[in-house]
Amino acid sequence: MEKLNKLFDMIGFDGCKHIILSAILTVVGKFLLPLWVVCPLVFALGIVKEIYDKVSGKGCAENKDMVCDIVGIIIGAL
Repeated sequence: MEKLNKLFDMIGFDGCKHIILSAILTVVGKFLLPLWVVCPLVFALGIVKEIYDKVSGKGCAENKDMVCDIVGIIIGAL
């Protein structure tokens, strides 16, 4: 349990949201499009969101969020 708490401290609440949303979008997308299309599309949405955060100033663009998006995509693709 201690390792799980340490992982959550590293990822944070926002990172968990990125993982969950990317996984959900990938799972839903698999029913509509081929996986080779869905994965880059979900990743591109994550990039667009980070660009929006940086340009709008409403959020903080972080590389960690992109890593969390990739983790979510992998989970959703399984």
